[in-house]
Amino acid sequence: MKRLFVILVALCVATPIFAQLPTVIQTVPESVVRIYVNENRDQTPDSYGSGVLISPTQILTNWHVVKDRRKDRQNNSRAVQVRLADSSRSYATVVAQDSLWDIALLRIYATKLTPITIGDRPKVGDKATIQGFGPDYEYKSQTGIVSSAKLHPKHHSDKTDYIEILEVRARGGDSGGPITDMHGNLGGLLHGASDQSEKPYTHGTTIDRIQKVFGSKMKPSRIAESDYTLYKEEINEK
Repeated sequence: MKRLFVILVALCVATPIFAQLPTVIQTVPESVVRIYVNENRDQTPDSYGSGVLISPTQILTNWHVVKDRRKDRQNNSRAVQVRLADSSRSYATVVAQDSLWDIALLRIYATKLTPITIGDRPKVGDKATIQGFGPDYEYKSQTGIVSSAKLHPKHHSDKTDYIEILEVRARGGDSGGPITDMHGNLGGLLHGASDQSEKPYTHGTTIDRIQKVFGSKMKPSRIAESDYTLYKEEINEK
């Protein structure tokens, strides 16, 4: 059984001031992470998202979460930072991305936390859970029902790899979080939600489509002891 870390989530999304500490203690799976992105030359994060640990050195997230990262050569390696469930942090490098399916693969320094187990694509009628860090950096999981998806706005022949989870709505900051089955296995990656309050749903990309796009890049490499270089200093947040 995967261990769970209980942490107090105390940050806020895209706001110029610190948020008050929430009074609710959240239970966060080891594999769900918070992503910070620097778009300018200073070290203050400009945007935020979620992601999921799939190996000790690899994280899946959305392309739109990291696409505006600072790209100057000197500081590119520090443009994306990841906060893990044990509050350790790592700089992250984007090693693969696909804008059509809104997915990105990041590499971090190795962690000894437990990665998520990759499962099968969700089936219509199954229950599925979305997870992520939304406003005020609050971790939240929501469970809904998998529906046959409407046409992806950018795809016409591959709509079966574009799924919807009914009765739940992803929040700002949840982008890049995992879609899991009832056993906690990864079935996809969420990247948006409806704006219809009367019929909420969240949409995303299935895990088999992600595997087709990234292929062998998702296979974890051998880890050296020097790869375990996580750090504890605080990120300079607005």
